[in-house]
Amino acid sequence: MFREYSTASDAVRELSARYFDLIVIDWKIYPGYGCSDAEIRELASLIPDSPNNENLLYWQVALKVIDYIRNEESLNRNTHVIFRVPEVPESYAFGMGDELTRETILTDIENRGPIEMVFGINVQEFTEVVCCRIKP
Repeated sequence: MFREYSTASDAVRELSARYFDLIVIDWKIYPGYGCSDAEIRELASLIPDSPNNENLLYWQVALKVIDYIRNEESLNRNTHVIFRVPEVPESYAFGMGDELTRETILTDIENRGPIEMVFGINVQEFTEVVCCRIKP
């Protein structure tokens, strides 16, 4: 079974109700509305509403979703996770002076592992990577 969620709110709601064999996460997750997680709701309220918004808060939302998955009460705490991350040679600059470094990415994920990270590929390539993992 394959399901795609357009928001962190939808994913968190479903992740609390059922077990998955594989979870795939894109680094830039839209938080959505009405999330049961207070921290994701707070992050959602801070993200500016503008087209093509590049903001470090999306990274923080993705990390909260991973925290939710890895929580000891989660049905999916041991589920394999593939995480698409932008190619970050040394740092990735966001609007408003925010910056994400490769070292920060590795540390943030290492503390939440094990997680398979896929760096710097577009959505089509990412889809191919995931499809290779789920073929019967």
